[in-house]
Amino acid sequence: MSNSKIGYIDALKGIAAIAIVIAHSGANLISGSIGRISSLGPTAVGVFLMISGMLTMSSLHTHFDGSGMTFKSLIKWYFSKFLRLAPLFYIAVFTGILTHTWSEYWLGEEGVITIPNVISHLLLLHGLFPYYANSILGLEWYVGVLFIFILISPLIYRFVNTLRKSVVLLVVLLLIKPFVTPYLYNIYEFWRDYVVYRGYIDSVGPYANITIFMMGVVIYHIFNLINDKKPDEKRGRLLSYGLLVLSLLLIIIQYRFPFISLVMSMNESYALIYSLIIISQFIWSTKIIDNAFFRLLGKYSYGIYLFQIIVFSLYDRFINYTGRASWTVKFVSCFIVIFTVSFVLTNLIDFVSGKKRIVTPS
Repeated sequence: MSNSKIGYIDALKGIAAIAIVIAHSGANLISGSIGRISSLGPTAVGVFLMISGMLTMSSLHTHFDGSGMTFKSLIKWYFSKFLRLAPLFYIAVFTGILTHTWSEYWLGEEGVITIPNVISHLLLLHGLFPYYANSILGLEWYVGVLFIFILISPLIYRFVNTLRKSVVLLVVLLLIKPFVTPYLYNIYEFWRDYVVYRGYIDSVGPYANITIFMMGVVIYHIFNLINDKKPDEKRGRLLSYGLLVLSLLLIIIQYRFPFISLVMSMNESYALIYSLIIISQFIWSTKIIDNAFFRLLGKYSYGIYLFQIIVFSLYDRFINYTGRASWTVKFVSCFIVIFTVSFVLTNLIDFVSGKKRIVTPS
């Protein structure tokens, strides 16, 4: 998958970023469509995870196909991934600490940000620890679990190297989770910090999200299969719009009657539906999704994701406008600031590193 052919990925990330920002803006207190979008916002992180799984496999293929995977080359690949995630993440983390926009909600009985907590964030390993996973930015769990998945991705790439194997592994993970989850509940001392441990197992830890990342791996293999038998323009358009309409209908049905959630978690259920949208855009990208506006937002979606709660918290602390259009004023003004911060810092980092950003990194 060359960068010139996957601009729709940035568009999908842009749409996901908007949904997540709406969710963190307090829109859940508003009735109507905005409130409904807000309730689905957290599930949009699954789009990031699936795209990351897909792009990580593609990156491994680009780096190691035909050349072999040596220790030296693997370390070099790990380091390149670390450098793509770390600089902007570091700025966000220290900004969160200095502005005191972090919440004690995810800190549990620790109550404060400790030095080990900060070190775990600097190593991008905070996703391994329940008290640290989401403790500074209130949403950095995504970076933590993503880096853990990046660390194990070479093993997935080597041993789960076909569509059949990836589907089998995904199904196995989905089947065993209902049996493993109660065991994990018993391991952790829920009486101490129920919210932290339950949230870590069910939502923000690697265990809760490995299946969604694996959906991205499955999509990667599906794309390889489609590449060999890609339909002509007419059939491609028809299939793409068909999958898109089906996906939207499933989202509506799942929202009203969560039937898929009977066999998997809510985030997994929506990720499965969102995967159809990703596949539809690979077959034939539509202007409804793949347009300049969403591409632009997607290009800077990493920074938008990292800085949103900081900006919203500062707004609530110093402005907190309560007029009739209070949410609209808050959302629009904060989104402009969030995008501007992401735009400036992303381009500054890319300028310093001498790299031109084409597609948002996995």
